[in-house]
Amino acid sequence: MDDVAKKADMGKRRYDLLPAEALESVVDVLTHGAEKYGDHNWETGLKFGRVFGAIMRHAWAWWRREEIDPESGLPHLAHVIVNGLFLLQYTLKKISGFDDRPGVIEAKHSCEICGAPADVYLPSKRKFLCSRCTSDDYNAWLEKR
Repeated sequence: MDDVAKKADMGKRRYDLLPAEALESVVDVLTHGAEKYGDHNWETGLKFGRVFGAIMRHAWAWWRREEIDPESGLPHLAHVIVNGLFLLQYTLKKISGFDDRPGVIEAKHSCEICGAPADVYLPSKRKFLCSRCTSDDYNAWLEKR
């Protein structure tokens, strides 16, 4: 008789396949970023080009055999992964207001205040704004409604 419990987990995500040490380095980079910029700062939005630039700087440093980022003391490849996760999250959530990749694209969201193409996303309010309208403007606009 089989003394191992049965579990119906076929077709489910296999989080046990994730490499623990590598993920800890990724979490360390996120923690460093939170200490430097504030928790979830990246969720307020970064131009895709700036994030891509950070990916490339860290990737090239690693390619030149510099394993550790001198500023953070953390692995360059963990920085590459974290910045890649930011771009992936923006893409999965269809947050295109920060998409400054070359080529012509149509704005997918309009500013909640003035109607211009949105390039700022406020995740806590799930609202899009243009760079001219600040969150203070948004709060004043909400009070008038």
